[in-house]
Amino acid sequence: MSVDVDVSKIGRGNSILFLGAGFSKSSISTSGRPMNDATELMNLMLEECKISDRRDYDIDSASEEYLRHFDEYSLINLIHDNFHCRTITDAQKIIIGQPWYRIYTTNYDNVIEICCNNIGKKYTNKVISEKVEPPSLEVTQIVHVYGHVTSLSPEAFKSQFLLTESQRDASPFLRGGHWFNRFNDDILSADNVYFIGFSLRDVDIRRLLGSLPPLCFKKIFFIESDNMTGPVQNRLARFGNISKIGTDGFAKLLGQIQLKRSYDGSIECPSDLKELRFDVKDKAEISAVDIDRLLVGGLLKADKLSRNDIDGGVGSYTIARAKEKLSRACNFSDTAPVVIHSSVGNGKTIFIWQIAFAHALGGFRIFELLGEPEDVSNIISFINNSTDNYLIIAEDISRYNRIISQILDLSKKNIRLITSARSSLFETSRHVIDERLGKRRFVEIDLNLVSNSEIINIVKYLEVNGLLGSKAELTSDGKKKFIENECKGQMRDVVLSLYEGGALHDRVENYLNGLRNIPKDIFDLTVLGALLTVAGFSRFSKLHVATELSNFSGSYERIRDAYAVGNLQDIIRIEAGEILFGSPALAQFVLSNSVGIETTLDVAKRALRYISDYLYDDTDFDALTRGLLKFSVYSKIFGNNRYIENHMDKFYDECRELKVATKDPLFLVQRSIANMTGKRFDIASKFVETAYGMAKRRPNYNTYQIETHEAKLLLSISLEFGFSDNLSREKRAMSLLTSVLRRRNDDLYHPLSTMRLFAEISNKWGGGAARDQRVAFRSILMDAVGVLASVPSHIKQRFSNLRYVEATLNRAAKQ
Repeated sequence: MSVDVDVSKIGRGNSILFLGAGFSKSSISTSGRPMNDATELMNLMLEECKISDRRDYDIDSASEEYLRHFDEYSLINLIHDNFHCRTITDAQKIIIGQPWYRIYTTNYDNVIEICCNNIGKKYTNKVISEKVEPPSLEVTQIVHVYGHVTSLSPEAFKSQFLLTESQRDASPFLRGGHWFNRFNDDILSADNVYFIGFSLRDVDIRRLLGSLPPLCFKKIFFIESDNMTGPVQNRLARFGNISKIGTDGFAKLLGQIQLKRSYDGSIECPSDLKELRFDVKDKAEISAVDIDRLLVGGLLKADKLSRNDIDGGVGSYTIARAKEKLSRACNFSDTAPVVIHSSVGNGKTIFIWQIAFAHALGGFRIFELLGEPEDVSNIISFINNSTDNYLIIAEDISRYNRIISQILDLSKKNIRLITSARSSLFETSRHVIDERLGKRRFVEIDLNLVSNSEIINIVKYLEVNGLLGSKAELTSDGKKKFIENECKGQMRDVVLSLYEGGALHDRVENYLNGLRNIPKDIFDLTVLGALLTVAGFSRFSKLHVATELSNFSGSYERIRDAYAVGNLQDIIRIEAGEILFGSPALAQFVLSNSVGIETTLDVAKRALRYISDYLYDDTDFDALTRGLLKFSVYSKIFGNNRYIENHMDKFYDECRELKVATKDPLFLVQRSIANMTGKRFDIASKFVETAYGMAKRRPNYNTYQIETHEAKLLLSISLEFGFSDNLSREKRAMSLLTSVLRRRNDDLYHPLSTMRLFAEISNKWGGGAARDQRVAFRSILMDAVGVLASVPSHIKQRFSNLRYVEATLNRAAKQ
């Protein structure tokens, strides 16, 4: 069935055009013939090879056959003669003349360029071997996915063309490179996407479209002729809307569009900015199913929020936080951005939604940033033109590079911005927070610090909803102590305890059973999603990225159907196009209780190999590489014991041929950490020595992480075996830590935390040591106290355990 094609948004300059062979068909090449499509090129090559039986050939195998008969120059000349354009049509000029954000084409020809030259339109050419750059305003960027007829030297043919089987197998577009990710992000953020001249016989393009979430298909339009065949229609209908108006009909519609970028502040909200609407009410009807889906699947429903959730009333949907935290976040007179941080799974998202509801009560319109598009001008213009009070939510500050500071640069008093971060980002990479916020003052709210009122709210919530399980027999004081002492007031640990023995245990077991019964390749993909969730790399959970990292070659529909059978759609955000668990606590529980470390590490290795082979030069994936190699990521999930340490040692051994392992000293630091934890100190020390050697080969390499770890290793040896002769080991550790702390003002969490080992060594070995050793070690302790005292106050404020470390060292020195 043909549908009316929507062309109303093209004038905004945020739509994508994707051209196939059918678009160029009406053009004439320099050979005097119409442009060839893939089938015609295949027949032409086989004809010159004098092959009459053409069954089972495709364009890839035909080109390989051609190169067995002729040389590369012959193939280059063949492409030039058949794909170098001589004449174009008026319809092609009208279509190309629109203000497209970007034009992709699988065609080798130069029809688009001829159109641009003919109508005086500026353009730039890109091939997929080049790096991604944003298009310039009023300049059309043309991306030749399979190569370009104007780049036909033998060298360019080898590096830029996709024609032979070997070229396709190595393609950075089809194998998750820069342009692969850019194409997917373009479709996700575009107003609309228009495909012209595609029959989708190309399985690679079908696979790319198959990894997109269904929400994209509503804005994809295939422009086709009315004589299209049934198989073509069936293929296209899977991925979008079909409009049988042909190229000429499409051009006629586009003739009504103003041929320049335009932005009218009154138009609808940009696609990367979603307005959230709250039903403002005093109390909502909450069922056990609602609570179950929230605590197990992380499925938060806006229509279930009410004043009860921010007042802490009985029967609330969520657990109310301390009124002091809410009032600080909702101080409407303070336009400074609000940054909420906590450890994984401690309720950042829920608290943000509670704040959003409170703002809705105050008359604000609530908007959620869904991502940072390449061109943020539409979002900035939309916000700048606003006169209403807006609250902008940007969850996970690490996902955004420029847009948060650009919104704040508007300095509009009717705009408030709230974002979140993991506490580890505050502790180790505060500069990331400062950079994203443009070094502005901000309101910090730490959810790890739980007040007595919050503990009371947690107990009340668990009691009202019948979630305590065996803990229900405790007294009121016993329940408070359970939350405060056993769970440390942390929501993740509360929820994990409910999975283990509370009322949510059976529900979680059902999900685990559903996971165990899905196909192996989908199971591995899901394991990767759980790992990305727990490790804090949600930005890599998009379906098109996660499927490449896990080497999954199936379709979105196959994943969705498997999740439906296992009743997993409530816990994994597949409908949003992400392999991401809604609840980090559940993701951790799945990995530790159902998957196990062996499978988890196998999935991680697969992702690391893929990044090493195809994405090593993509800086966006550097953090993911380091994260997947961190010993602490896995020890937090699976604990520290000899069984885990042996698996980690094998994991690092099997990763040692990765590019990052041969070039980055920090890989050796992780190997050393694993061996240090297993008390294999000699091996751990050798890895540190090699890491220093590798660092010397890298100009201007900062060795502070190696030094920090070496200090911890030295002190761990002393903690295990006692003082070294002449305290040389302890003095070396003190010197390393002093050096790090004096030359850095960021990422100091680990060196500051390592200081406490001096006190532990004193407590364990000081009493039995000789007097001269005690005196000498006391001197080291006093040096440590002095170093901590000299840390600037603004740095001290970032590290909540610093006062504890100082007090511990002081006590040890006195003893």
